Amino acid sequence: MYSYFDNPRAKIFGGAGVESLFDMRGLMHRNLYPFGGVEPNEPGHDISARMDLNPLAPIPNGGIDSKIVNRCLFKQLSVQGVSGPTHDVLPPFRWESDDGQELWPGFPHIGLPATWNCT
Repeated sequence: MYSYFDNPRAKIFGGAGVESLFDMRGLMHRNLYPFGGVEPNEPGHDISARMDLNPLAPIPNGGIDSKIVNRCLFKQLSVQGVSGPTHDVLPPFRWESDDGQELWPGFPHIGLPATWNCT
């Protein structure tokens, strides 16, 4: 679990086959839980963690964005980014239920959308 080469994220990065910015952007925002192919099979062990989906101890914690750059973007002082918790395969992160009830009472989220499903 704490091995540099054998931890879940290292295994994902090791077999990623990234050949473009598009591939890297997808990899950095990746969470395929529960079908990620890494052990332990938990939503916090993929590249972009989603601890809100942990069936045993859910908390509003995890990856909230990803940013990538290559040499061309670096020269332009530019970056490609994706905002918000990953939701390509998973349901969007939500602060509130459909009826407006707080799903995570006590956790501040001023200025954040109630449902984070931006693309």
